[in-house]
Formats: sequence, structure tokens, C-alpha cells
Amino acid sequence: MHQLTPGQIYLADRRGFYEDASVQSNYMFNYNGYFADNREPFGPLTVFNDEVLAAKKSIVITVGCNGYALLIPVTGAVDADVAGECFTLDVGQMHVLQLNEGDVISLTNPYDDYQINYLFLQFKCEPTQAYKRQFNFDFAGKPNQLLPVIKRSELPFSVQIGHFEGRKESLYEKTGNESMLYCFLIAGAFEVQGRLLHERDGLALWNTNDADMEALSNGAVILVIEMPDAN
Repeated sequence: MHQLTPGQIYLADRRGFYEDASVQSNYMFNYNGYFADNREPFGPLTVFNDEVLAAKKSIVITVGCNGYALLIPVTGAVDADVAGECFTLDVGQMHVLQLNEGDVISLTNPYDDYQINYLFLQFKCEPTQAYKRQFNFDFAGKPNQLLPVIKRSELPFSVQIGHFEGRKESLYEKTGNESMLYCFLIAGAFEVQGRLLHERDGLALWNTNDADMEALSNGAVILVIEMPDAN
């Protein structure tokens, strides 16, 4: 493993939590009345919510800043409605939307009998034009590697995701000189740049050119986001 570089671990069991009859929400950063020290946004990444939506239930999200929203289903499909424009997103897909502060997104669980899980992220920036796009990825035939789903040539951030078996390694090399990295463990356990991470933990990294990672369990899934340094 590389020498220890500057970083911060966001433990899953210390996230903010909200629950009602429709949704269970875990907030990685300060959000919706939740506030804790050292849980400020990381660069342009202002929202990282991990949510479980009950069968046939809906949630309405009001966007807190100008920028982009990223929706990633983890289990099950999710129906989305943005200003009357509707679409369905399933596992193996991501959707990016350019949104403005005050815009409203409605998310609905289309299933009658079981809950769904998805990640909802927001990036603060000033987009120069309207943008919306769906991205697809497939782990089949591509084990133990990070798949580049969203590239920085198109957006001010990139997203890679990978499915690994135990003791398999990967090296993430940054594409931008002044970039920061945020890693999120969707499933399993990893060691990333000398830090032990468990399921739903996050890790922010800066002042590093790459990130060395090793899966410590079978079926481990990691999400890696690269974005410009806000400073």
C-alpha cells in the first residue's frame, strides 16, 4: 500500500438519520436539520444520501444549490419526476441532471411488495447549459476493476464503480492535477490508501495522485468520485 496521505473517513454508523413511513435516509454530510462537526460538504460534493424507500411510497427532494444531481439505484428500480419529465432508472444505471436551487425532484418506489435502495448526490457548481443523461454499466465479464461510467471530459466530476473479489487490488490514478477523491463502499470491505473501510463507509482524499485499493471480502463494490478541488 502507498504511504498514508491526507484524508477523512466518514463512518456509516455516524451518519445523520431520518425515518418516516415512506423513507429511511442516511446523510453522509450535514443535511435536512442534521449537523455534526467534520460532516461539512467535501469540495463541490454537498449531498450524499443513502436512502431506502418503502413499497409504493414517494419522496420529494428540494435541490439546495445550483449544480448537478446524480441518482444511482442500488437495489430495485426507481421512478423519477423532475418538473413533469418522468423516467425510470434501474440497477446498472446512473442519471445526471443539471438542476437549480429550489428545483424539486420526486422519487417513487414502483413495487408493490418490497423496498428499494438508491444513492442521491448533489454537486455544487455553475453549469453553463442544461444537461441530463443516463449512463449504463455492467459488471458482467469485468470483475476486479474500476469501470469508468462518467468521464470528466463531459462533466466537472467523474464516477467509476467496481465489483471485486477478496484480495483483488486496483490502482485509481487521477485525471486532474488539482482533483480530490471520494470513495464510498456500497458493499463489502476495502482497504483504500491505508484506511480500512466497511460497508457504507466513505473516504475523502486530497493531495494525492492516486489511490491504492484492495478488496477484503468477496462481492465488494466501491464507488470512486473525482472532482475539482474547491479551494
